[in-house]
Amino acid sequence: MPQTPKSLAKMALAITLTALLSFWILQQLDWRQLQSLFTNLRWPYLFLGLLFYCSVYLHRNLRFLLLLPRWEIPFFSFLPLTAVHNLYVRLLPNPAGEMAFIYLAKKHFQIPLSQSLSTLFFYRLFDFIAIIIIFLLNWLLHRHTFTSLPRGPQTVFLALALLAFLFLLLFFLPFFLQQFNRAAQRWLFLAPLQKPLQKLQQSLTLLQKKKLYLQTLFLSFSLWLNMYGAYYFFLRSLQLKINLPFLVFGATTQNLANALPNLGGWGVMEAGWLVGLKLSGLTTQQALLAAVGVDLLTFAGTLLWGSGGGLILFLKKNLVSKSNGSDNS
Repeated sequence: MPQTPKSLAKMALAITLTALLSFWILQQLDWRQLQSLFTNLRWPYLFLGLLFYCSVYLHRNLRFLLLLPRWEIPFFSFLPLTAVHNLYVRLLPNPAGEMAFIYLAKKHFQIPLSQSLSTLFFYRLFDFIAIIIIFLLNWLLHRHTFTSLPRGPQTVFLALALLAFLFLLLFFLPFFLQQFNRAAQRWLFLAPLQKPLQKLQQSLTLLQKKKLYLQTLFLSFSLWLNMYGAYYFFLRSLQLKINLPFLVFGATTQNLANALPNLGGWGVMEAGWLVGLKLSGLTTQQALLAAVGVDLLTFAGTLLWGSGGGLILFLKKNLVSKSNGSDNS
């Protein structure tokens, strides 16, 4: 597929932003101290972190299947694809890594573009909704802890406004697509978009009719609680004890920062962690060590899951090809 000037510009921005932030972080980081943290890992905490991280993958896989109601795919058959998709997200420029899901779903399960696109859209939309809800609950339950933070009320207001916008988008997107399709019928230059957008609208409407929103929301909420549990125990394994309310705050800024154009989240996620953790009273060096340490551990988990998933998909494809070849002969 040829690259458009817009996509090339976005990729260039992603690479530039990643390079600049990564260079600054690498310059500021105390490498000897980071090496010391990994040399003296606390293995029981690391094991607990890995358990929570595995639970995250199981949640992600179940949510994908929930958002594909027309396809009765066995849970463990789809799990390798979920793992490989997450690895692509960490290796490719945003959003190319996300788009890999569409290719993989079509290649391995014959899921059409409109269905995989709507699934991916809701998959990430519910991520943002769950993250913001947890952020607001964290602020509400520990508001005395955050009293010293600058612009606290403004931050809460922005979070509430963003949450309201996401819910409006969640419930009214099929209606907006319907109106756009009607406009496409009247304007010839929009005609090529009519059919794919109509299929996308049908997919979104199906999810509404089957009342999957509430189930997906609870599943996303549980997913991110497990993700924050993994963050907590990974940090404890590095002998970095961070107050839980501030850990949630730092994780929220990290996840929101990851929405910026970037290359696999490198540099951008660490910067997001740094902003959130600095507000907890940590020094810049402590916050950097925590940010880089937890990112390296989560990437190691992503690499293991993704490599295993890729190997399973490869072997499965070869077995199917050999089976078809023997049948033909």
